[in-house]
Amino acid sequence: MQNRSKLDDEFTKVVSDNPDRKFILYLRTHPEDEKEKIFMNELSKEYGKYKELERERTAIFITEGKKVNEFIDKLNSSETELYLSYIQSEDEIIKR
Repeated sequence: MQNRSKLDDEFTKVVSDNPDRKFILYLRTHPEDEKEKIFMNELSKEYGKYKELERERTAIFITEGKKVNEFIDKLNSSETELYLSYIQSEDEIIKR
């Protein structure tokens, strides 16, 4: 399976320079896919609870910068259709 989820170079630097900063990861989901649900539960055991917006087909995880790359690697090797659609730092949300 291809690596559908990756950070651009600029955000890769932001994440690596801020290992303790919280980042919000938005995943594109397929709510009818049981395999995804099982995998999402596995992710929640390692990375904490997530919020699922079923109608928007989105799941939201919040994790520390030092765990973002590991999270993306797991996502890419999951054999599901889940992928990272957007990421932002917690600071971006607070400033709004």
